[in-house]
Amino acid sequence: MFKLLGRWATRYRYPIILGWIVLAAVLTATAPSLEDVATTDDRDFLPREAEFFKAEDLYKELYPDTFTPSSGMILVDASGVGGVHAPEAWAYLEQVTAWLMSEDAPDNIGNVTSPALAPEMEAATVSPDGQVGFVAFGLTTGNNDPRTDSTVEKVDDWVGDHRVDGLKIYHTGDGAINYQTEKSAFETIDRTLYITIVLVIVFLLLIYRSPVSPFIPLFAVTMALMVTTGLLGFLGDAGILTILTEGNALLIVVMYGAGTDYCLFLISRFREEMAVDDNIERATRDTVHLVGETITSSASTIFVGFMAMAFAEMGFFKNSGPMLALAIVVGLLAGLTLTPALLSVLGQKAFWPGKAKHRGGGRWYEFTSRQASSRPLLTIAAIVVLMIPFSIYGLTRDVTYEFMEDYPDDIEAIQGYHVLEENFGKGLLYPLTVVVADRPADTVEADMMALTETISQMDGVEVVQPLGSAVSEENGGYFHLNVLLSNEVGTDGSVQSVEDIRDALKPYQRDGRAGVSGSAVVIAEMKDVMDRDLLRAFGFVLVGIFVVLLLMLRSAIAPIYLICTVLLSYTFTLGITNIVFDVFFDTPRLLFMVEFFMFVFLVALGIDYSIFLFGRIKEEVSHSGIEEGVHVAVSSTGAIITSAGLILAGTFAGLMAGELAFLGQIGFAVAFGVLVDTFVVRTILDPALARLFGKWTWWPGGIPRPVREKPVSNNKPSTEVSAAD
Repeated sequence: MFKLLGRWATRYRYPIILGWIVLAAVLTATAPSLEDVATTDDRDFLPREAEFFKAEDLYKELYPDTFTPSSGMILVDASGVGGVHAPEAWAYLEQVTAWLMSEDAPDNIGNVTSPALAPEMEAATVSPDGQVGFVAFGLTTGNNDPRTDSTVEKVDDWVGDHRVDGLKIYHTGDGAINYQTEKSAFETIDRTLYITIVLVIVFLLLIYRSPVSPFIPLFAVTMALMVTTGLLGFLGDAGILTILTEGNALLIVVMYGAGTDYCLFLISRFREEMAVDDNIERATRDTVHLVGETITSSASTIFVGFMAMAFAEMGFFKNSGPMLALAIVVGLLAGLTLTPALLSVLGQKAFWPGKAKHRGGGRWYEFTSRQASSRPLLTIAAIVVLMIPFSIYGLTRDVTYEFMEDYPDDIEAIQGYHVLEENFGKGLLYPLTVVVADRPADTVEADMMALTETISQMDGVEVVQPLGSAVSEENGGYFHLNVLLSNEVGTDGSVQSVEDIRDALKPYQRDGRAGVSGSAVVIAEMKDVMDRDLLRAFGFVLVGIFVVLLLMLRSAIAPIYLICTVLLSYTFTLGITNIVFDVFFDTPRLLFMVEFFMFVFLVALGIDYSIFLFGRIKEEVSHSGIEEGVHVAVSSTGAIITSAGLILAGTFAGLMAGELAFLGQIGFAVAFGVLVDTFVVRTILDPALARLFGKWTWWPGGIPRPVREKPVSNNKPSTEVSAAD
């Protein structure tokens, strides 16, 4: 099949190139922008059947006029003028209140709470020392709604146009924080794209020492990225996929990292074939024939890993998986069609000003392959003993669910949040809402007072306020409470408070309906979902990758030990990442999403290099026997695997230049893990295992047979080695 594909890519090279260009241009011009369809709303993390949504739906049903899915706040620090009651500060509070309630304000602004409206509101909206006050307002549109973003911009503009000397003014709140962090995420995406492209160009120039070769993968991957983002724009706009903002940054590094690697292996094999035979059509056909199955198997493992995320309960993973899986499919199609078409057009010009030559393996790869072949057991033991302590450390570390740690402190909305936290407590911006319904009409008022008292006595609860009077109706009474926690959202204390409140609601749920909603509830449910999702990810990803390796290698033994080495690399990297961020970044615990994405990326992407290596081992063993075949495969592919690993690590490291802590932690972890895979696991550990198991590596299929006669070049191998050596 791949030989036919190579012949087809050569024969129709110009229509293929033109077709990709036209498709990319049309999709880019017509598809909705990912920025317009993406979301950072934390509600999208949870499955729709979560208890949070049931409580929120109950609230909307009973109190449709007061339910506000988002909120805002204008915070005034008047300590520079003597406090909130100083004339200029109080006049500003009156001015902002009047504007928010006027017809000039955005029409999705709902209820307004302000010290300037009524004396009884002052106690809740002015700090105890009288230095800080705020005006709060509800938004009738949610954080996913473009009208919310528009309102945030209009409020920002109004605040910017009405600054008062001596007052520190912050626009914060749920809507503003979501909007500002989404902007930071897209700035991170842009920065990552630029860094990634520069890194890819520099690495490829060093590897090929040609100004032409680097632009083959760069062009192919860029076309694939344009097609992918266009398809995702349509899917997101149609509601088929939820496009998550942070996922767009991951999309870039996955496509440029993995996609460039595919092109790298094709170009390197094309160079080998052209060094043997200058016939462009035959070289292209044989390149796709010999490497096509390997990169397809590689892409299949990544596809399986990403699609396994679709079985997660948490929306962030559930939606990121198919999004990244689509990217891998498009990247593979570009690699198997567009890249060969470009190579068949350029021929020897692809390596200008030089010509296609065999590259020497490099002294390092000659040494490691001989060492792994001659002393496999000692080599394996040394690596495992070194890695195991860090692996154990990584597996015993806790993660954090405190979202505020993910956001940069130079954002005005985050600065306002911290000022609010210091002066009013940690729970004011993200209160909980308790709703109880279907109570007997004659006891509903007493039920409200009893539940208020019960929740007030709980540890971690700051304030409990009945929101109005209980409502008595013939078909049952209902009421709702506002609960402020003393612990920051995402901390263990806030999660425990949510669990305590849920326990208190159980008696009300036996003969009625009751629930609690709010950001702290979202986080508490995430913790429950995460435990299940990690187990599910481990199961689906490992089984899927085992099946792909089984089909490719025709062996049941090699896939087992290859997966074990990937797991060792993952746990070792987890330990090192925890140490690095604790010691150098003052981050004792990684954000909860990091561990999940680390596993999927390092297992799916890490197994890539096992496939590239064992695809070549399979070929060389058929010609030279096990010991010599392993040695030849490692020495001949070592430089190219290292080059591919450096490119992939570099693209993920680019995420560290962004503003979001989550992406920075992922970037470091995957970059470090890929380097471990590249320089230790694939170069030393895997070859040692292949040598140790010997013929059993290929059980039950048996030692591979030659696909073709081993070609002999009339050219002497060049002493020139790649930058990766």
